[in-house]
Order: sequence, then C-alpha cells, then structure tokens
Amino acid sequence: MFEYLLKEVFITPESKATAISIIVSSCVAILVLLTNNWAVDSREVKKIKITKLEEIAFFLSELKLLGIKYIDGIDEELTISSASEMAHIELTLNRIESLLTLHFPKETFFDKCHTLETLRNARIDFVQNRTVYQISKSHKAYKSMIDVYWSNLHIVMKNYA
Repeated sequence: MFEYLLKEVFITPESKATAISIIVSSCVAILVLLTNNWAVDSREVKKIKITKLEEIAFFLSELKLLGIKYIDGIDEELTISSASEMAHIELTLNRIESLLTLHFPKETFFDKCHTLETLRNARIDFVQNRTVYQISKSHKAYKSMIDVYWSNLHIVMKNYA
C-alpha cells in the first residue's frame, strides 16, 4: 500500500511534501487530543476527590457532636436513645471509612474500632464517676482523637488542593 502511495499518488515533490505535512499534522493532532483528554480526566478526578474530602470533613464534624452527646448521656444504662445514638455514630463511622477506602485507599489514618473503643471508654468513665472533672476528661480524650483525625485529614486535603 505504501509503495502504491509513493509511486502512484505522491509522484511529485510537492505531493510528497503534502503527504509529510499531513502525517505530521495528524500526529500533532492526536498528541494534542490525548494530552487534552488526560488533563480533563485528571481535573475531574481532582474535583471528585475534593468533594469526597468535604463529605469526610462533614462526617467528622457530625461524629464529634454525636460522640459528645453520647458521652453526656443522662442514663447510666444502655437505653433505646443511647442505642440509637450509638447506631448513628457507627453509621457515621462507616460512611467515613467507606469514603476513605473507596477514594483514598492509601490513607490509613482512620481507625473505626479505636474510635468506638475510645468513645465507649469515655462514656463508661463518665457514667462511673459523674463529676465535672470526669466529663472534662472524657470529652478531652474523645476530642483529642477527633482532632488527630482532623489534622491528618488536613494533610490529605493539602495534597489535593
């Protein structure tokens, strides 16, 4: 086929020059198209990741509020309201864990089991002692864990900003 093109179609030097310019311009067009496609795809991935980071931040805020409300519970025993609060907390933890696993698999700063254990221990300590000092201590233990999550999330956010 190339022999036919060289011997029959592109006989004159002008036609050979035209053929070369067609080939070069086609290669440049393909290269520009691939580069543009790569840039658009990477921009879309970045937008999605930023949206997911915003969702994680929202759920961390919700988790902090729910945890403090759970620690401050009036009842000494597990009641329906405290069980539903714990279910809501676990749902929020699952959401955070799912978002991190799906969109940021290399980020390992979040530990759901440790969070639940810290929250339960803070609640137990407060229920056993019921002092202002103990509620402050329980809140501080839980808050410090959430603050560590926040600082690690900010590091991830800086990578995608």
